[in-house]
Amino acid sequence: MKESDGVWTFAGYDANQKSVDADITFIGTWTFTANAPTHTNKNQPSNTNAKPKPAQKK
Repeated sequence: MKESDGVWTFAGYDANQKSVDADITFIGTWTFTANAPTHTNKNQPSNTNAKPKPAQKK
């Protein structure tokens, strides 16, 4: 299930089968994977191997 900040993925139930002798409950487990951060900083190059521009001479 996709969310704005990540994705929920169904991991499975607590058991493959259970005996029915009364009400039963299967418990599902989900895991959340957050999206990678997408912030930008204009003072920092987006490429970590990039070098800053040299200062211009006046």
